[in-house]
Amino acid sequence: MDWSRIKTIFILTFLILDIYLVYEYSQLRMNGSQTLPQDKMENSFKSANIKFEADIPKGEVRDGNLTAVSKNFAEVNLDELKETTLKDQDISTLEENALNSTLNKPFKVGKDFNQAELDKFVRQNIYEGDKYGFWEKSDDSNKITYYQKFEGKFLYKNVNGELTFFLNADQEIVTYRQTLFEKVQYLKGDKKKLIDPTEAIENLYRNQSLKEGSKITDVEQGYYSNIQDDSSTWVLSPAWRVVVDGKENLFVNAFKGQVLSLDSEKKDLGEDPEEKTEIVE
Repeated sequence: MDWSRIKTIFILTFLILDIYLVYEYSQLRMNGSQTLPQDKMENSFKSANIKFEADIPKGEVRDGNLTAVSKNFAEVNLDELKETTLKDQDISTLEENALNSTLNKPFKVGKDFNQAELDKFVRQNIYEGDKYGFWEKSDDSNKITYYQKFEGKFLYKNVNGELTFFLNADQEIVTYRQTLFEKVQYLKGDKKKLIDPTEAIENLYRNQSLKEGSKITDVEQGYYSNIQDDSSTWVLSPAWRVVVDGKENLFVNAFKGQVLSLDSEKKDLGEDPEEKTEIVE
């Protein structure tokens, strides 16, 4: 019997077993380090009584930056539009990038606001009206706001892609102001993977933007104004919108996870380097 050969086989067998056990142990440690923070975060949500009533998007989401140009309404043939889409409206373009209108027949909104009826009015009586989506009705300022959309996603809180209706004391729309982005398209380059929406919510919690007892009622992806290249061209970057208690909107950069401040619609986010995202080339 060749004992030397048998000994060699045993040594190799135990060596392979040791390598396998080390690999399994390292995998367990790696998985443990990945799941522990998530478990801690879920426990933090529970202790803070933060509830999820929204369907959180699942799976990998990829998207890219957009470029858009502010519409110059001085170049639009308003006389032709007054005979069609903008019939029964007094139109003016005192600002070249904005269209102001007074309705000859005020549109009744009333106390029982019907969004579907106003959506129909927008599609039929507003220039490029099908590019806008309802955002909010403000009870304290008698305004109704729509924002422009791209491929079904909002261009969040940008005064260059906004439709604002102004109501009188009788809850009728008498005037509106419209701005519009045109030539909206993706920047050259591949789309990138976005952070998971749950990570965006975690960042809001760490940032103390989510208060105790908050309810997450909606989560969606859109775009925010990141950089203004010149007087008319903008770069729009992906963002997660988290709706709290059905009324408060919180925003997170969907590339890097920074919590965004979009409270001031007139704020030029390009002036704040901390809020600029990486541009895909």
